[in-house]
Amino acid sequence: MNTFEADFEQEKETMMAFMNAHPQFTNKEVLATVGGPTTRRKHFLRTLRAQGKINEVARKAGTPFYTMLSTEVAQQRAAIKRATPNGSMWGAMRALRQFTQADVVAALAATDKAVSADDVRKFASSLLAAGYLKVLQKARATGNRPARYQLVNDSGPLPPDVKRREVVIDANEDRVVHVQGARL
Repeated sequence: MNTFEADFEQEKETMMAFMNAHPQFTNKEVLATVGGPTTRRKHFLRTLRAQGKINEVARKAGTPFYTMLSTEVAQQRAAIKRATPNGSMWGAMRALRQFTQADVVAALAATDKAVSADDVRKFASSLLAAGYLKVLQKARATGNRPARYQLVNDSGPLPPDVKRREVVIDANEDRVVHVQGARL
């Protein structure tokens, strides 16, 4: 095998590693991992699509998004995310559309996924900063009136991931939506 072929084999491994590590990706993202598009790199991706090894899962603004996950694996991962406390709160917020922290706690109290008011406050605060929620009514401490929120960015059934560093990642679009103190 000559160096040209060996280099391409390494590029294919790099692209495959990227695709395996991300639930959704675009051709542009994959090609960027190896320095951009070339005829042989694009042909490699077309071949994977033709073989059914990568499948289109969404199209946003004309750009196709692909996955290497089988439908069963993708559904299992989604079910696990929805079963987390954040997944439960996100589901309640999607169902209620307008809510207070107490509304979310009450909606989940009868289920096996009960959460505390503090959990809801932290999650709602992160979602508010990321643009998923807007405040309809500010809280008033003297009148004992809680803040009322409205869900304005329902990106899908999977909850946004809130990281310790105050990073919100939209699991439906596999992209960073908000980083505390940063401008995206």
